Amino acid sequence: MTDPTATQLRVPPYIQDAMNSSVDAGWTVVRNPKSVIITPHPAPKSKRLKAAFSLSNPPTADQVRKDLTNLGLYRALEHLQEQKPPAAQTEQAPATPAVVPPQTAPPESKPDVLACPECSKPFRLLQGLGAHRRMAHGVIGMSPKTIQRRESAARKNGKKKAASLPAAAAKKTVPTPRKTAEPAPATAPVIAEPAPAAPATGDVHSSLNHLIVFVREAEDKLAEKDDTIRELQNFKDKVSAEIANGNQSPIQTLANIMALGGEGFGTPAA
Repeated sequence: MTDPTATQLRVPPYIQDAMNSSVDAGWTVVRNPKSVIITPHPAPKSKRLKAAFSLSNPPTADQVRKDLTNLGLYRALEHLQEQKPPAAQTEQAPATPAVVPPQTAPPESKPDVLACPECSKPFRLLQGLGAHRRMAHGVIGMSPKTIQRRESAARKNGKKKAASLPAAAAKKTVPTPRKTAEPAPATAPVIAEPAPAAPATGDVHSSLNHLIVFVREAEDKLAEKDDTIRELQNFKDKVSAEIANGNQSPIQTLANIMALGGEGFGTPAA
């Protein structure tokens, strides 16, 4: 026969905190091999009379907190905190409803009593004490893992500060002696400078005329270049025609081309 406790799953820490807080409020908590069921006492007016959390596919911490808030767990804890006076640290823990284990669950040993440092309220588990301090006193992150992470972060920050001290010392300069305050000299009256005068209308017309003349000269130069290009193209066409003429000798073709060039190209001046 197999051990019935072998199929039990691990309880996440935030669900364990919820179980401890529910026990402190007097609610019924049932730990099954694969789930945890929390039933309020007395049952609230809401239609949902209990909260069931799967251990094979556990919900998130926010979802657990939301479900227990809807059931009224935290209001019940605050109400109990207001009604009950703080117990002394030496007193035994108040009688609370025991967690109803399933038939397959092994018996659990009772831990030592833990007292809240702020109000001396006793708790049986460290998780319950942590949940109470978070809800009632606003103390966050007192678990051993959290303390270890904080100490590690503090050591890292200390190393970074120690490494930055030599650089800061190198940049530090010798402070200059402070000068005694001297009386401020009498300020002369500020004379407003006249604004620059706007250009006269005649200057604007003169500038426009110069611009128009420049544009016209540029157009004339472009026209002259166009005429030169046309003359060269015409000369090229005539030369091509003379070369393509097969009815004359090469000497005659060269003479005709020189004659087309005019004075300076090969034809003597008249």
